[in-house]
Amino acid sequence: MFKKLLFFMFFSIFTSLHAQETWNFPAISISDENQDAIGAQVVINTNDKAIASWQRSDGSNTIIQTKYSTDGGSSWSSSPANLSASGENAGSSKIAMNISKAVAIWHRYDESNWIIQSKYSTNAGTSWSEATTNLSSVSQNANSPEIAMNNSSKAVAIWRRYNGSNYIIQTKYSTDGGANWNVTATDLSVVGQDSFVPNVVINDSDKAIAIWGRYDGSDFRIQVKYSTDGGANWNASPIDLSALGESVGACQIALNNSNEAIAIWTRYDGSNYIVQTKYSTDAGATWSPSASDLSDAGQDSRRPQIVLNNSSKAIAIWERHSGYNWMVQTKNSSDGGANWSLTATDLSVSGNKSGCPNITLTDSNNAIAIWKRHSGYNWIVQTKDSQDGGSTWNTSATDLSTAGQDGYQPEISINSSGQAVVIWPRFDGFKWVIQTINNLTAAYLESLEEYSQTN
Repeated sequence: MFKKLLFFMFFSIFTSLHAQETWNFPAISISDENQDAIGAQVVINTNDKAIASWQRSDGSNTIIQTKYSTDGGSSWSSSPANLSASGENAGSSKIAMNISKAVAIWHRYDESNWIIQSKYSTNAGTSWSEATTNLSSVSQNANSPEIAMNNSSKAVAIWRRYNGSNYIIQTKYSTDGGANWNVTATDLSVVGQDSFVPNVVINDSDKAIAIWGRYDGSDFRIQVKYSTDGGANWNASPIDLSALGESVGACQIALNNSNEAIAIWTRYDGSNYIVQTKYSTDAGATWSPSASDLSDAGQDSRRPQIVLNNSSKAIAIWERHSGYNWMVQTKNSSDGGANWSLTATDLSVSGNKSGCPNITLTDSNNAIAIWKRHSGYNWIVQTKDSQDGGSTWNTSATDLSTAGQDGYQPEISINSSGQAVVIWPRFDGFKWVIQTINNLTAAYLESLEEYSQTN
């Protein structure tokens, strides 16, 4: 009886805090602490299966490793799986996942060039294909891999590859979760000038959109192409999204199952880099005529990110310089990016610099933002959350990483029930190790209540 009373006191405290995310402290170190590990990524599916990946030194080279979780990130497999072969460096791993299948992609040096490689899993990362697939041709360097997969296991991979004169954007597609890929890569960007920072998305109707930046002879511009058949075929000519006359920076794209899409990027306005966006209502075939400026003029902004749910709610997040320090800011839209909140919300606290923002959003409009902020001594991973699609945010940020050493480049993934996993590299005083933390959802707390009543 006394134990049950203690539990209900515990449960009542946590449910009273449900307006703000509750995190499963402390963070867990999941990489071997004997060698440095960086470049962390994480994905989680609707069954609370999660996969983490990173690149770790084996004493001679960096290799791609993964671990999996079957309980939403509360615990992880004991030993990491090595995805890339030893003997040469590998990095820039990315993973896409659906209810059972997963595809991992990375670049690896083959003693002559960097090539794009892939492996697949049919059991949510518990095991991986023995054979590695080379996606890019081995005769020239390729890098910047990205991957997207829908619930029908249609997957689209994208990267940039040198053709002997310029870097061009290339893609391949798979219809079976990465087990097999089309033979010849498709060139998406036009040859003759360099292209960079590719990104790709695909929805459950097999609509896909690719985005990148390309030099036009004077400036870099944002371009897109779209596919209606899961990446097998693409429209003929790239669509220019950014205006002529000034260069652009990083770009990203989001797509929902209603074929609404939002592209986001930074563009120089003659004095500073500002965050801009355009929207599409037909999976990228046509776009709004004019770009919307999300960040205020007068100071530089960078590293924009965008999320869009199936209820047409969208949140954009970026870094902006205040004149003293870099701040994390956000705006939200309730109509698929056609209109945005008038005033940007400062998520990070002024006084010390913040950066590396990332954002997630569920179809029930629960959002979690993460970033790193300098405490005056170290970089700390912080978070805030919103229950209304980014219109309002809880007042105080929560520190996810432990003070005393740097936490860096956080990434986050969330599933439809709101189960989220955050991952980052943290310096332990000797080496960089990969750490994760997950939130305690209402469903999890309810399961604790049922367990208490039963036991």
